[in-house]
Amino acid sequence: MIQAGLRAELARCFQPVCSRRSGAAVLLCGQPGIGKTHLAEEVLLHLSCRSLKVHARTSDRALVVALPAARLKPDWAEVVFAQVLRGESVTQLKLRDALAAHLLALAPFVLYLEDLHEVGAERSAFWGDLARVVQKLKGVGLLATSREDQTGFTVLEVPELVPGDSRALLEAEAGVTLPEEAVSWIRGWARGNPL
Repeated sequence: MIQAGLRAELARCFQPVCSRRSGAAVLLCGQPGIGKTHLAEEVLLHLSCRSLKVHARTSDRALVVALPAARLKPDWAEVVFAQVLRGESVTQLKLRDALAAHLLALAPFVLYLEDLHEVGAERSAFWGDLARVVQKLKGVGLLATSREDQTGFTVLEVPELVPGDSRALLEAEAGVTLPEEAVSWIRGWARGNPL
C-alpha cells in the first residue's frame, strides 16, 4: 500500500529529530483530498516528541501565543516575542531567528504547518527560510502540507489514492471488512481521502 510506505518514510525523516541527532523540514505535497493532512497527523501522533499544528496563515501573534512555553530561550528571542505580542513591527528575519531559537529550546519538537499553498509569496518565503534554518537545528522539525512545491523543504509527493488504498484505509480505521457498496459510496462522497 502506497500510504503505508509513505507513512514509514515520513516517520523515518523525523526519527533523528526525536532523538536530537538532526533537524528536518519536510513538505507533503499533492492534490487536494488525497490524505496529506491525515498522513501528517497520523505520523505526528506516533512520534516520541511533542508537536504543534498551526495553519500556515496563522498570524505572527497567534503563532507566538500558540507555542508552548520554552525554558532556556535566549533573552533576545523573548524580546522579539514580546514585541510581536504588543503588535509592534518585527522584521521577518528577527521573527524567523526568534522562532528557531524557541523551537530549539523546545527540542525535540515538530511544528506542523497545514495548507502552505494558501499563503502569499512573503509568508511562503518566511516558512521556506525557517525550513532551511530548522534543518540545521538538532531536535527541531518542520512538517508542512501543500498542493504545490515550496522551497527550503525536502518534498515527499503524496500520490492520489487508488480504490484499493481507500478500502485498506477505511477498513484499518473501522477495524472490520466493509461491503463494496459502502466503500464506493464513501469514496465518491469524499472525492479523495476517505478519512
